[in-house]
Amino acid sequence: RTCPRESPSLPAKDPKTVLGAKMAAPMVGVAVTTLATVASAMRTACPCTLTGTWHGHPSGKIDPTPISVVQRAPLSFSADGKPGVVASDCRTVAWSGLNGTLHANTPANASAPSCTRIDWKNPGKTWWCREPYCEWVPPPLPPPSPAPPPPPPPNVTLPNIVFILTDDLDAELGSTTYMPTLQRELVDKGTSFTAFYVTTPVCCPSRTSFLTGRYAHNNGAMGIVRGQRAPGGWCGEGYFWKGPLQHQSVATYMKAAGYTTGIFGKELNVVDTTYVSPGWDRYFVVEDECNYFGNRFADNGRLTQVGSETYMTTAIQNTSLEWIRSNRRTPVRPFPFFLYIGVHAPHQPATPDVKYESLFPNVTAPRTPAWNMSAADHHWLVSMQQPLATLDVRESDEMYRRRLRSLQSVDDLIGALLETLDDIGELDRTFVLFSSDHGYHFGQWRIPAHKELAYETDLRVPFVVRGPGIRQSVIVDAIGLNIDLAPTIADLAGFTIPEAARVDGRSLKPFLLGLNSGINGRQEFLFEHEGNNIQPFRGSDANHCTLRWMLPTGGAPENPTVPGLCSCGNPMQHWISSSNNTYKGLRVRNASMDYKLVRYDDAVDFHELFDLNTDPHELKNVISSAPRDVVGYMQARLAELRGCGANSGAHESPSTLCP
Repeated sequence: RTCPRESPSLPAKDPKTVLGAKMAAPMVGVAVTTLATVASAMRTACPCTLTGTWHGHPSGKIDPTPISVVQRAPLSFSADGKPGVVASDCRTVAWSGLNGTLHANTPANASAPSCTRIDWKNPGKTWWCREPYCEWVPPPLPPPSPAPPPPPPPNVTLPNIVFILTDDLDAELGSTTYMPTLQRELVDKGTSFTAFYVTTPVCCPSRTSFLTGRYAHNNGAMGIVRGQRAPGGWCGEGYFWKGPLQHQSVATYMKAAGYTTGIFGKELNVVDTTYVSPGWDRYFVVEDECNYFGNRFADNGRLTQVGSETYMTTAIQNTSLEWIRSNRRTPVRPFPFFLYIGVHAPHQPATPDVKYESLFPNVTAPRTPAWNMSAADHHWLVSMQQPLATLDVRESDEMYRRRLRSLQSVDDLIGALLETLDDIGELDRTFVLFSSDHGYHFGQWRIPAHKELAYETDLRVPFVVRGPGIRQSVIVDAIGLNIDLAPTIADLAGFTIPEAARVDGRSLKPFLLGLNSGINGRQEFLFEHEGNNIQPFRGSDANHCTLRWMLPTGGAPENPTVPGLCSCGNPMQHWISSSNNTYKGLRVRNASMDYKLVRYDDAVDFHELFDLNTDPHELKNVISSAPRDVVGYMQARLAELRGCGANSGAHESPSTLCP
């Protein structure tokens, strides 16, 4: 039968009385038992109201008794004394009784009243069905995708835009100085930011902020481990991106603005090889990123395998440059292109191409003032570290060399890209942007190698831009953030992202073109991270270790451990992340001060405060000795901004807007 769209006018009766009574029209030859009885209190609300009648068949008699049930979850039922439970997703009811099984399915996210048919079958004897009318009150949906700007008419003067994003590349430790093509062709011929930061120093959340222009807490991508807060799952899983967020990215905006779009390499972390993220005309995304040879790629919904001896960065280079040549502007097809290249280098295991595997034999990781330093006044994860042992240092230095070797292929890609653009006559009207998803540390604070800390090594990354009108050999000290990428790219392309997109970032174009006179640069920003564990974010002890540095296996250091089995006193093991490494932080840099405050979500509410004017390496926590007015201001401002909203005018109080 087809359920009506609206509930019938039926006399109201007590649901418990109706459901607890026997059917008015018993089946011939069948002992009729109560079909369903509410057996527990209705607790967590599930916003669906069911009304309807019970029917008996095949006797031909219909019980006209109406019922009215407010479905809530978890809600217990019983049939013939056997329990059943409404699932907490508000979608399914299932229980067994009288040799049969009853199921009820309510469509999720229904936007209008709809009907649900509940069937219960006693095999071979009777068929009962309840046809309720379900008025579904859906949970609040994310805001609708903003209307993209109308596509401009084809214009041969619109610039091409290429964005190259590396993985784990530091700025603080100087790895880019080993990339001669980057230095010669981008740094010397473009503008570099020395104060460019990511707002979340770990892969997928940071990349999501690059794509959307939003802080992690505004796009839901706070962590990378299952169980952490992210819409639809943890950020590392492919289905995280399959929601409203994917329609509010730089790709969809550029596509709507008339650009041909392509992404090659790494998008987030895990990819569904049958899926293509909205906005991309060509989607060539690596599926098995931890290998550097013979990779599989999701290629516009198909799985593509490259040769076993083909190096990942080279495969990304060759495929993306072939795409550029096939999408060059012609009188028949005068459209510009937007190209996103996400290389995996120098992420661990940082396997270099064979031709580079012997380079830099004597290079060591930089011995900065924080290298192998005891920091008893820092957060637990840092203060508990043991001194670096000889094997620690040896492995850390070798990892640093592998990273530099893997970056040589990225340097080759940059050179080949510029040569290709020149060959097709597009170099002079193409912007090339280069950055990293976060930084890295090597031995600082006695941690051999990792990311995720609230310090400059992990938050500050390279950012350099070359292109038409961009000043050459210019260093900009203004603060830039990864959330600024999307609005900056849109501005370079000649349009503004709609306010409805709730973008937190701002365009850096004025600083790139030298048009920032009279523009106040950003003087503060928020940064945040959710500790790498699914355990409760509590405690300052070894039971919350999650990752450890393993020696002398030679493998990647990201080895999961069982909470409670930590041996933090062993100098051969250095714990590199923990669940209580969950924090919100604030950086304030203006004419009178340059401070960073970090507040950790742990049992002791630990705070760190650094005066970066006098202590750029963050060696001393001055939370107890800094001027009280500074401490008070920083704490109050962080409390005000920790859940800040987008710069869209959607929030009534200006204090809630993100910096």
